[in-house]
Amino acid sequence: MALFAGVTASAAAEKSLRFASIAGPTAYINTGILEPWFEDIVKACNGEISVELLSAGSAARPEDVFESVQDGLVDFAWGVMPFSPGRFPEGSVLELPLLARTTAEASPAMWHLWEEGMLSGFDGVQVLSVASSAVFSFHAASDLSDLDGLKGMRTRVSGATASDTMTALGATPLGLPIPAVAENLARKTVDAVATDWYALEGWGIIDLVSAHIDIPLGAAGIYLIMNSDTWAGLSPDCQNGINDVSGLAFAKRWGNGLTARSAETRAKLEARGDTIIVPDDAEIGRLREMLASVEASWIESTPNGQAVIDRFRELLAGGAQP
Repeated sequence: MALFAGVTASAAAEKSLRFASIAGPTAYINTGILEPWFEDIVKACNGEISVELLSAGSAARPEDVFESVQDGLVDFAWGVMPFSPGRFPEGSVLELPLLARTTAEASPAMWHLWEEGMLSGFDGVQVLSVASSAVFSFHAASDLSDLDGLKGMRTRVSGATASDTMTALGATPLGLPIPAVAENLARKTVDAVATDWYALEGWGIIDLVSAHIDIPLGAAGIYLIMNSDTWAGLSPDCQNGINDVSGLAFAKRWGNGLTARSAETRAKLEARGDTIIVPDDAEIGRLREMLASVEASWIESTPNGQAVIDRFRELLAGGAQP
């Protein structure tokens, strides 16, 4: 537990807000992204609030984060959209492969989709920001020489669309929350994981994988939400102050931070001698053919799917600038 307190208001005057994070206490998401943001919102609220960080899923399991905020078990939290199956249909556009290249570009794009009314599933909470996980690649515990090596591998995925992607590539998808991946790799009940480079280090996976295929296999939607009653209990000045450092500003903080950390982790693995396969243009073309049905199926099954993916592509192409 970590406490971020105001400095201008008395302790009695502060509202202590409990924040749930599924990341461990020393994980970069907490120390490098959330804790500086806590300091910003405490300052923006002129000491009206303090923040108690409850890390490592101690206040809410990954699959329970949204409901825990909605029901007031915690005041606010960040969560992962695919851990709430069916709640965020349009948000799963992020899971489609070969679209977003980095979370630095995808996170602002996701915020704009929300701002433009194209993302549903957030009834009953105050949305502070929407972003993207770092972009997934393929990471295996055994040797790989090419894309065909994926066939038959029991591969952890996050979300139904990511599962469809792995099936199309010949792998066997397994749905697991990211905190459970390291244990399952160690037990050899999972052969590989489709996740981002940062997650390998942030979730204790890095020493359990040694071969990687560096292709953009999609990502997971991220949300930052507050309980509606908690939000209503804040002064207008505090609400405005939080909004000023959340929204697009938070999406950029999150996206830029995770993109940099992912690059650092990839460089560490390359330096230690891991196999990193980067498909050439011909292989990417073959991948597009293999995965075309995944995108078509997503468009057909998602409300307003064609409009969402078209707008997402536009935002990515334009750098998702305001």
